[in-house]
Amino acid sequence: MARISAAVLVVAVLASLIVLTVRAARGGGERSVVPIGPPGGASPATPAGTTTIPTTVAPTTAPTTAAPTTGARTTAPSTTVSRTTAASTSVAPTTTVARSTTVPSTAVAPTTAVASTTTVPTTTTPPTTAPPTSAPPATEAPTTPPPTTVPGTVAPAELPAATVIDAEEEPPDVQAALENARAIAAALADGDWAEARRLGPTDRSRTDAQLERGYGAVTDVTLLPARVTQRNGRTDLRLGLVAHEEHASGPATAVMCVHWRVNDASRAVQRISSVRLRLEDGIVDPATVADELRARCATYPLR
Repeated sequence: MARISAAVLVVAVLASLIVLTVRAARGGGERSVVPIGPPGGASPATPAGTTTIPTTVAPTTAPTTAAPTTGARTTAPSTTVSRTTAASTSVAPTTTVARSTTVPSTAVAPTTAVASTTTVPTTTTPPTTAPPTSAPPATEAPTTPPPTTVPGTVAPAELPAATVIDAEEEPPDVQAALENARAIAAALADGDWAEARRLGPTDRSRTDAQLERGYGAVTDVTLLPARVTQRNGRTDLRLGLVAHEEHASGPATAVMCVHWRVNDASRAVQRISSVRLRLEDGIVDPATVADELRARCATYPLR
């Protein structure tokens, strides 16, 4: 703003000088002194912070030659107009430097913070297993199918020590005699030699060793009636006999015909005679040889 004001002032002064020069040339040598400055005689305002350096300008005299007049000659004194040039002043920018305070550095030993760590053992809680709430399915009792008979093979464990087959149509007294025969056959198959001696007078004179040699290999016996006769208080039995035996070479089956006699009063069983028709390897089902034994043992010549 200060530079603009100074430039305006210079322009105004130059304009005033031009005007005065023109007037002087027209006025016939009159000089007039025109004050330099703004209208009203006021001094131009100096902006704050601006230093005005006065400049001396050599006075300019414009010689004027006036035409002679008939009257008194008036000579206008020449006026020396001082040209004031407002020099522009460059104001250096002010740099504000903050006052710095130097604080001496103090070496501080580094501090190492050691965090105290506490290890808490982890406790694993075993999961709680709730018992199933669903009712268990109903279990039906297994139904045991009837045993399947395989021709020629009968497991000894499935049979009692002695049994009688095909005696359902016999009279009661004959069935009683057959039961006595079955009992002594079971005692021989079980190796109960004392019971065998008690039931049969024939074996009372035999030792255990003798009975073992004769019947020790027998595991079970099946009897079937071939011919039955009763007389004089005795029941004469012609029987077919199938004995399963266990040998070192394996199981075997003895197919036999026997002649036994039962005392109806004492129920003692006298074993009179026997014959072994054959010895077959393996376990033979008595039902497969029942017809053969029924026919052969009924007429086989025995004592």
